[in-house]
Amino acid sequence: MNQHNFRTCSPFSVWFSAISIIIIFALIPGIMKEYEQKTLLDSYLSAANEKWQKHLNAAHEIQKRQLAFNKQRSRKNSPSEINGLMLIGKAWSKDIALLSLSSNIREKRIHLELVSKSLDDLLNFIMRLEKQGAKVSLETHTKDIQLPALWQIKATLTMEYGHDA
Repeated sequence: MNQHNFRTCSPFSVWFSAISIIIIFALIPGIMKEYEQKTLLDSYLSAANEKWQKHLNAAHEIQKRQLAFNKQRSRKNSPSEINGLMLIGKAWSKDIALLSLSSNIREKRIHLELVSKSLDDLLNFIMRLEKQGAKVSLETHTKDIQLPALWQIKATLTMEYGHDA
């Protein structure tokens, strides 16, 4: 007759199996939590990438519009548009300081608010502008005690340029 030897599981394998099952059950909640966190972070990353792509597309669109605007603007610019500022630049001296400037290009008019070291310096500036063909109207001028000691006269004037006299 055949003799069969059957072995039962060793105590070591039983302990190993039990410990493995305990470790697996202990790690499953942590693994699930990590998986949920990864899924959440992936969704955040996806949303951020979509937002970044939209911003990038908007930046490209703005850049295209800016280039088109600059091309259109450069076609419209004529020497007469910047002529008024060139007149001011040629007439400028270190005795005049600009406080504000506003321009109306259509009417070829520039409104200046400035300070000068003296009334003579202000009048010389106006005279230099007029020698270049500008029509200058001195609107106001006052001796302002609130100005620093170097600057004594505060004035506003309107300059018209590019008109045939």
